[in-house]
Amino acid sequence: MNTLNVDQLQASKRDDPETIVIDIRIRSEFETGHVPGAFNIPAFVRTEEGEVQPVRDPFLRQVTKRFADKNERIYVCCSHGELSMDATRWMVGAGYRNAVNVQGGFTAWEA
Repeated sequence: MNTLNVDQLQASKRDDPETIVIDIRIRSEFETGHVPGAFNIPAFVRTEEGEVQPVRDPFLRQVTKRFADKNERIYVCCSHGELSMDATRWMVGAGYRNAVNVQGGFTAWEA
């Protein structure tokens, strides 16, 4: 699985403003702040008990619907870069060979 840090993502966005970033956090977290231009496609939900549950199949359906070109480089981030590793693996398993996990996630982006 490909991984990069936020400095590398920032450089990519400087070089190509059309860089694709998927933020997998739940909508309320995304709305508090996100990488400029990021698409919000949640890969996990929070239960009433506060537990985080994966929603792999709905996530992949949304990714496939929005990004048909599976060869395109797509950066995947979350809060800290941990849950996005799972989402990136799911995408690679679905044929997205250039899916890249962003280490440190949005927390590192804000720093």
